[in-house]
Amino acid sequence: MIGLLALPFASFAQFSDSIANFRHYDQRGINVFETPKQNNYVYTGLKVKLGAGFTQQFQSLKHENPTAVNNTGTGANRLFPLTPGFMTAQANLYLDVQLADGITLNVSNYMSSRHHNEFWV
Repeated sequence: MIGLLALPFASFAQFSDSIANFRHYDQRGINVFETPKQNNYVYTGLKVKLGAGFTQQFQSLKHENPTAVNNTGTGANRLFPLTPGFMTAQANLYLDVQLADGITLNVSNYMSSRHHNEFWV
């Protein structure tokens, strides 16, 4: 049982910043326009990083138009009825690979977004 509890920490310790010219996807990558181009990296073999991000949002909006003359009819002043609910889930899948010395691969998959319900690469 203790081994199962320690598994996430042991597997998380396997990740390191050993891919050359890597731009982080978390707060360390904010305001970084291009990946850093530093030559102090020593190639030691094939490296693979797999990352993901997910968000699920709940939205509950209310609106009113009390000054409208024709608020109850079917005219232009009638407001569209809104119901609370969950928005389309948004998820990203990242694959970063150091293939050879000086050759890196970065694939960002946007699995869903607000108006695209399909898989985008």
